[in-house]
Amino acid sequence: MKVKLLSYTPNIEKIIAASSLATRRNPAHKIIDTITENEARKHIGRVMSYGHESISEFAFFIFSVEGVSRVLTHQLVRHRIASYLQMSSRHVNLSHLGFITPPTISKNVEANRIFNEVINNSKKNYIELLKMGIPKEDARYLLPDSIETHIVIGMNGRSLNHYFGLRLCQKAQWEIRELANKMRDLVKDKNSSIFWSEPRPCVIRGKCPQEKSCGFYKTNKFEEERIKYLKGYPHEKK
Repeated sequence: MKVKLLSYTPNIEKIIAASSLATRRNPAHKIIDTITENEARKHIGRVMSYGHESISEFAFFIFSVEGVSRVLTHQLVRHRIASYLQMSSRHVNLSHLGFITPPTISKNVEANRIFNEVINNSKKNYIELLKMGIPKEDARYLLPDSIETHIVIGMNGRSLNHYFGLRLCQKAQWEIRELANKMRDLVKDKNSSIFWSEPRPCVIRGKCPQEKSCGFYKTNKFEEERIKYLKGYPHEKK
């Protein structure tokens, strides 16, 4: 899996802070030149810790993702407030692509053998259908969702935090959790006031929302992250 941050809104923390302060002070364009980056981050973190997350919608991020399965992208597009452009399986010949193998299967010799047998047969039969003149858009029906794909994702800061809050949970499916971790690593230092908290569902809600918990909410780490979340940015400084 490879994830790259193609673009993000520059200078956004000062823009967001000035726009937020403008609701009770001067117009934003008169504030932005006087506010410092540290002041902007403190203000954003404080406002977001109150639950006013709409200010982070002004920040926008675009990612390029490759080496993932269509199992993952089927989950990904359930996040509605986002933009997606994915490789077409209708127009692209997919015979050169690989497949994503779950760790539980790759670590099991017999399971791995069965998996690869099915994958290789699917790929062979896909090629045979193309040779018979079957359109690519129809031949693709026999390919498993484990086939590799690539996709471009565009999300604003609020949507990203919501996505992280669901997909960084230890109960999330392994592949989309890996993607969420890689995406967060790319943005958390660039806009620290927006992505300062540990965005797990239990940290945000104060309790585990899962029917069967992973147990994180019972740990000292959970207590630390919960305090940080409620305190706001910058939680690590006095």
